[in-house]
Formats: sequence, C-alpha cells, structure tokens
Amino acid sequence: DLKRIQTKSTYELIRLDVIDCLASGNATIEELAAKYCMTTRTLQRKLKLEGWTFREVVDETRQLFAEEYIGKQNKTVDECTRLLGFSETSSFIRAFKRWFNKTPNQYRKDYIPSI
Repeated sequence: DLKRIQTKSTYELIRLDVIDCLASGNATIEELAAKYCMTTRTLQRKLKLEGWTFREVVDETRQLFAEEYIGKQNKTVDECTRLLGFSETSSFIRAFKRWFNKTPNQYRKDYIPSI
C-alpha cells in the first residue's frame, strides 16, 4: 500500500521483505528492486543514504532471527539453516560464529533467558 511505502524508510521496507523471503532464500536485491519499480543501483543508493548495504540488511536480519531461534525457541541447527535461507548447515554455523563468537550449540548451552 502506497501510504505504508511513503512512511517507512528504505531500510524498513527492505528488512520486512527480507523477513518474508528468508526461508525461501529468495531475498535478492534484484527482486526487491523490481518490486519497488526501481533499478538495483537505485535501491543500493537509497540504502547507502541510510547507512546500509543490502548484504548488511540481510545479515543483520538473519542474525536477529538466529539468536531468537537458537536461544529462545530452541530450534535445531538444521531448522535454523532452512528458516534463515542458508543453502548449507556449515554456512549457517560459520555465520553464527561470526555473529556471536561461538557455535549455535555453545550459544544454546550458555544461553540464560533474562527475567
């Protein structure tokens, strides 16, 4: 809806689309640029004006969901791999280690929900 598009930042719009596309792995900049009737380069420029790259939006979104899935929802590593759109479990584990400096299983073991 046009009013929603006009009131949200480019980052917010793209992040919502990335969330919708994560599990299918189809969150590409080309598809999202086409959705908003702009070129890939224009979308890159708009994100850059807000301090983001498309890759950073996808990475940050995956990180937030990974923390939720592993820490709070106790999902398996394989479930997380699929839900976050990673093609291989090893790719998810590498990304998780980059984000949290520990493997998903170490994170889960160390995780204590805040009260």
